[in-house]
Amino acid sequence: MKKHFLLKSLSCVLSLLFIFSLFCFFAAAETETGSSNASNPAAYVYVRDKANVFSDEQIQRIYQKILDERSKLDKKGKSVLFYVVTYPMDNSYDRYTGDDLLSEIGASISDDIIALVITKNLIVGSYTWSDPWYYDLYTYGDALTAISEKEVDRILDDGKVYNNLKFRDDSEAKIEGIEAFLDKSGQAYAGRLGAPFGKVLLIAFIIALLGAGLVCLGVVLKYNMKTKQNIYPLEHYTKMKLNDSSDVFKGSYVRKRIIQTSSGGRSGGSSGGAGGGSGHRGGR
Repeated sequence: MKKHFLLKSLSCVLSLLFIFSLFCFFAAAETETGSSNASNPAAYVYVRDKANVFSDEQIQRIYQKILDERSKLDKKGKSVLFYVVTYPMDNSYDRYTGDDLLSEIGASISDDIIALVITKNLIVGSYTWSDPWYYDLYTYGDALTAISEKEVDRILDDGKVYNNLKFRDDSEAKIEGIEAFLDKSGQAYAGRLGAPFGKVLLIAFIIALLGAGLVCLGVVLKYNMKTKQNIYPLEHYTKMKLNDSSDVFKGSYVRKRIIQTSSGGRSGGSSGGAGGGSGHRGGR
């Protein structure tokens, strides 16, 4: 009887502990969700929406993407600050540049910074500024040397970056373009922006073709060695005496082929976009 009472008491205690654990778990989960959904004031420092393109929630999403990219780089022992700025350009033709950003945040050109400036053109149709959107890349500090000119073009000409930032007006498309920009620029800064898939495929095909050619050549040479017949000195078995020999060539020809090279795609360099000033790497 006493043993049965103890077992029942122990069962009740374990049940209470289990219920208490579940309560603590869901309370912690709710607290974590609430904190992640809360507005972070730091978002408005790194995402400076001067053109009023995004809602507060969208600004928080962009800022979270910035934090994710910084976290990836931190794990590799690298550190850089990402900034995203939207700016409206009106009839005054006043442009926002990287120098303006440095002045606002109190930074210098020696600080490690990667900045994306998206210009919303409010004077579409003018001779000089005919596109509704422009975007520019600025790099400072170590980012200036870590990201090469070729990588700059690959970042700016990436399909998701170019199509969403240059042509599409809706804010969700702009966010998709910004996220692609952050991905590519973060990879370039970390030295992980690999060659395009088409180029890798072409190199692999050429290597495979060369390997197959060498194998075929080896097989042919080995076959010829096996089927090659012995050469016997005829003077030992015949009465013919060869006094002289010569080779007479009846004619010759030379085949020539012109190899043409061309470079395609968009080339940005430091031109394009609406930006300028120090740290300007290129724009579209």
